Parts: sequence; structure tokens; C-alpha cells
Amino acid sequence: MGRTDNSNLAAKVQLRAAYLRTYHSSGGIVFDACQGDGKVWGRLRKKFAVNYQGADITRKGHALPVDSRRMLSVKHWKWDIVDIDTYGEPWAHWEALCKTADHDCTVFLTWGHIAIMGGQVSRYPYRAMSIPQECPQALVASLAPWSLPYLLHFALRQDQQIEDIRVCRPNPRVDYVGLRLLVSV
Repeated sequence: MGRTDNSNLAAKVQLRAAYLRTYHSSGGIVFDACQGDGKVWGRLRKKFAVNYQGADITRKGHALPVDSRRMLSVKHWKWDIVDIDTYGEPWAHWEALCKTADHDCTVFLTWGHIAIMGGQVSRYPYRAMSIPQECPQALVASLAPWSLPYLLHFALRQDQQIEDIRVCRPNPRVDYVGLRLLVSV
């Protein structure tokens, strides 16, 4: 967490702006789980009336210096919009969010396909796609372009569903995802 890759800042901002116009035209409460330098929401806050709180373990700017995954693990949070851009895999944060979400919210995920760039494959693709641990990492990494639906659905509870999902893939190593997480009461 903490590092940012804003090489395609315009795409990140445009994706978020589209959801803000559709679902949060009268405002919302944003939790930026990995604030970094705050460039994305700095631009968005100039155009949209949202209450904003950022967190980042790197202690940058006005971010809360905490592990945002722990904040998402606390029940009864009130954010309408959650942005998870971990500079890698967002799945631990996504899983924490799904365990505690008790109301509809807009979620943004930035997924860097680290293993394709030579890193280790995390346990999440194995779990999400029910792949045996003995399966070679290179094979699992090669499934990245097709694994997003599995990774999004593995953590959902029975009372949750995903609606209005939009994916922007500015290059083969990263996906910018926007979605509405609906929680039935």
C-alpha cells in the first residue's frame, strides 16, 4: 500500500467521475483506502461535493496513518464510496469490505497483475478459482485476464450482489474496476 501508479490518472478519474454522476450526484462519504499522494480524489473533490477521508500506511499528507484493511474490517462503517488502490492486489481489502458491508456502496478497485510482471501469485486467485495449490504459479498468473469475475465474487456473502460493473484496462498489467455492491436487508 501507499505507492501510487498514476500513469493513467485520467482513466482513474473518469471512471470514478462516471459513478459519482450516476450514484452520488448529491454527495457521498468517501473512504480512500490507499490515499498515496491524493491526486485522484484531489481532482474529483474539485468537481463533486463529497466528504473525504483518506488512509495510507505511508503517512502521506492528511491521510490517517493506519492499515486501511483493518478499518474495512470494522462493522458498521458509513462510507458510500470506497476506493482501494493498493498498488498490487486489492483482494485482501475487498474481502474485508465484503465481510462487513451492511449497505449499498460504490467500490473502486485497482488491480495490478503483479505476477505477470514477475512477482509471486497470491493465494486469492487460487481460492477464487478453486485451483489446487500445487498448480504452477506461471499457469495461474496466465489466467489473470479471465480471473476478475472469480476474484470479485469469491468474497461476496449471500446477501450481496454486484451491479453496474465497469472495467478499464489501460494496459495488460492493470485493471481499474468500478462497481456497485448491493446489500439486501
